[in-house]
Amino acid sequence: AQIENIEKKSRRIQAACDRRKTKFSANWKKEKREIARLKNKQMKCRNELHHEITHEITQKYGKIAVEDLKIKNMTASASGTVDDSGTQVAQKSGLNRVILERGWGNLLRQLDYKSKWHGGEVIEVDPQYTSQECSQCGHVSAESRTSQVKFICVECGHSENADINAAKNILHKMEQQ
Repeated sequence: AQIENIEKKSRRIQAACDRRKTKFSANWKKEKREIARLKNKQMKCRNELHHEITHEITQKYGKIAVEDLKIKNMTASASGTVDDSGTQVAQKSGLNRVILERGWGNLLRQLDYKSKWHGGEVIEVDPQYTSQECSQCGHVSAESRTSQVKFICVECGHSENADINAAKNILHKMEQQ
């Protein structure tokens, strides 16, 4: 909650700064310093949260399976080229912002070094089809994922929360490695 409050305040100050007629004035510089201070505070809060989460996970579990997500590829621009402009650029930039704000890379880095520190291991699993595969029969179909939350297999009729189904698939892939 604190991170979101900082983000709101930062956006409000940024908007006020953007409305200023005279750039590089004393008030403009003051607002820029305040934005930088808030961003730094937000980063520290997120980093502390990551430390708490990774500490708890590595204390409880020896083997941790994560999807080997290519964050750099996931956050690539959708703007396209000069000749072939991209589609849904605004939605993609919003998704990119959310991915980068959550700090997935930092969380995985901390998870990796802390698990080694505690004698455990982090196993990166190929993320291909983990959310579309049925954990019961193994059938892969994009139609099985009816919504962000619900998974209903079109082959066997198995119904489950989509995230739990994907987690079972990731665990199964980890065991195969």
